[in-house]
Amino acid sequence: MKRLPLLILVILLIAGLLRVSFIFYVAYVLAALYLYSRWQVPRSITKLHISRAFAPNAFLGEEVPITLTVENQSRLPLTWLRLREMTPLQLRSGTDLNTAVALGGMDSAEFHYTARAMRRGYYRIGPLKLESGDIFGFQNIEATFPAQYLTVYPHIVPIEQLRLPSRLPFGTLVSNQRLYADPARPIGVREYRAGDSLRHINWKVSARSQAGAGGGLMVKTLEPAISLQAFILLDLNDDNYERRGLHDRVEWAITAASSLAAHCSERRQAVGLVTNGFDPLGGDAVNFDEGTGRILANSADSPTQHGNTIPVRTGHPHLMNILQLLARVESCPSQPLFQFIAHATLKLGWGTTIFILTPNGDITTTAALHRLVRAGYNPVLLLTQPTAKFPAIRARALQLGFRAYAVYEEVDLELT
Repeated sequence: MKRLPLLILVILLIAGLLRVSFIFYVAYVLAALYLYSRWQVPRSITKLHISRAFAPNAFLGEEVPITLTVENQSRLPLTWLRLREMTPLQLRSGTDLNTAVALGGMDSAEFHYTARAMRRGYYRIGPLKLESGDIFGFQNIEATFPAQYLTVYPHIVPIEQLRLPSRLPFGTLVSNQRLYADPARPIGVREYRAGDSLRHINWKVSARSQAGAGGGLMVKTLEPAISLQAFILLDLNDDNYERRGLHDRVEWAITAASSLAAHCSERRQAVGLVTNGFDPLGGDAVNFDEGTGRILANSADSPTQHGNTIPVRTGHPHLMNILQLLARVESCPSQPLFQFIAHATLKLGWGTTIFILTPNGDITTTAALHRLVRAGYNPVLLLTQPTAKFPAIRARALQLGFRAYAVYEEVDLELT
């Protein structure tokens, strides 16, 4: 209808030449309808209020209900509105949203569809594409409602299914040696002595004691403990993996790291993570594959030199931060593992248990872990890629003062 103004002008010229009032009437009606559509349709689109509601995080296998609400905040009706929104291929559980609706003045409509979390990742939901126009077809206009994002956490398996002993040195352990007193483990009170910290005074008990006969300040007695923090070092350097089955090996390594982090968190232990993989959200530009909706690691040629680090802490929110990073991270070319280990462990506390998940247990890697032993750390080598050389690697690790475990498959349920 781009030539409609020219058509109206021609009709007016003909009406002027023929002096026919009916033709004038037709031209005026067409002009009025055209001008109204040019004003009303864009205004109606701007008066639409759209919201998309869904849980921003999901675990594998969960269904994520998505609700789109479209509200016409104008008193004028919207004769037709077409909505199209593609579900990412790896989240699709049915047909895409592709529908049309008519909205009256101050009217609203809801649309529901479901995504299924079938693979870990960071996905784009949307954008929603809108198209509307007038009933005569004089004016069509398109608009876009911005996308939102869904994080699918990695798979988590019990620690036994990782073929690891259930009593590895995680976290804070009770000890007869008074290395420090754990404030989270009070066991009683005693009278104040010179040199006691004011932070350990139990003021409520002291007040009750002073209210009695001859009472004084009372100090909390705390259970002695040894702090053994856990730190997970995840090797996602492409060069260390075999080309065949690269994707499956990387996914399994991420699953193993997630399971270790969850195990520590469930035991209320401090845990941290570092990986030399590529986090697409760590850069300026974020691109998504149009077909799958999955974030693209197309800038992974120059990852940060010191990797992506989450410091050692406790608590469920901290675990969610670790899982969100592991949901996004991808393998990429990176610096050699022995260099990465040296940088990643610089600020760790003495005695920290460091879990190194890597497909490579060569002499260079084991030598780097031996240096961690000499520095006062407790490294544990976890090989995530099958190798016939594992018995030799395990024997070499024992000679160098640390342990090595084969963590190849989730289906390997037997404990080593």
